[in-house]
Amino acid sequence: MDMPKYISYSFTATALRVLSVVNLAFSIPAFMPFGWESFLTGAVMSLNVSLSILLMLPDNYRDFKRSMASAGAAVLISLPASAMAISGLVRPAMALLSAASVIPVSVCYAFRTFNMLKDVPFLMMTASGWEIMISMIKCTYVSFSNILGSLAFASVAISGMGGLWISIPGCLAAVLTYSVVFIRSISGVPFVIWTADASPICDNDVYKTAYLDVGDGTDKFMYKKICRYMEESRSFLNPLYSLDNMARDLTSNKTYISKVLNDNSNLNFCQWVNRYRVEFSRELFVKDPSLRVRELSEMSGFNSQVTFNMAFKLFYEVTPGQWCKEQRDLLVRQERHSSRKGPERSDAGESSSPGE
Repeated sequence: MDMPKYISYSFTATALRVLSVVNLAFSIPAFMPFGWESFLTGAVMSLNVSLSILLMLPDNYRDFKRSMASAGAAVLISLPASAMAISGLVRPAMALLSAASVIPVSVCYAFRTFNMLKDVPFLMMTASGWEIMISMIKCTYVSFSNILGSLAFASVAISGMGGLWISIPGCLAAVLTYSVVFIRSISGVPFVIWTADASPICDNDVYKTAYLDVGDGTDKFMYKKICRYMEESRSFLNPLYSLDNMARDLTSNKTYISKVLNDNSNLNFCQWVNRYRVEFSRELFVKDPSLRVRELSEMSGFNSQVTFNMAFKLFYEVTPGQWCKEQRDLLVRQERHSSRKGPERSDAGESSSPGE
């Protein structure tokens, strides 16, 4: 069965968090022997690199592999910078860290935008105000990261106490910003603090973005809505029905629907749709036991009998052919049993008649 293979959002988020921490562990200590000014400036630039790694996580578009590749590139640029700093080449190391904080994330965003432009089904989906807000928040973080980079360069250009007074607030701001984005990557909320004003928006699943985890209640409500839609529309009977089609029909986005299905059924989209097809095939056979496996496959929405066999065995641990044979044998036994009961009842009726 043709199942989609992709890296999960949670795995990508965890990997980016680990890479960001690894970068800090290697780069910040490299500037410690060179005085407070160099240390604070190096810390700002190191935090900026880790911040850019966290900002590579896609919020509403499945681009996990590129995010991880870009984050890895940022770390690979940052590690030589740490080695240069340890060797005493402090300013070249800072320049390399600056490149690590800007180039990989810019390339990541550029390619992601290019892929979005080619993804016609994604572009045809209605963008919700919630998703636009999430994108604007990320742009705010990126802009603030650029401000921190400018402060770091200013502290390098201004030596002595003047540079120190610039690097101290810059370092504090960098620590705060990195902490906010790090917590955001874990909690899934736009900012660290979740206000009551955001709850009514999230309660409406139309405005819920792909990966925000706002509680089981909303997810379960959306799952019931998806199930009701599938049962009423019977879209699973279309062999070409896809996750993009469902996202458009429900005015949602495919990544959020995929997450809801996985969280509530432990199945991916293909498996979940095939479960409806398998159940429908069983209903068809109960109504007409003369149907063959190939006919059941075609009438239930499967694009091939091989896929039908694999899907059926996934849920019932037998092939559809074996199940149909068992059901036919059961019907034969029931007919024989009922036919034996018929003569017994008639005999009993005849034997009771003389005593009347």
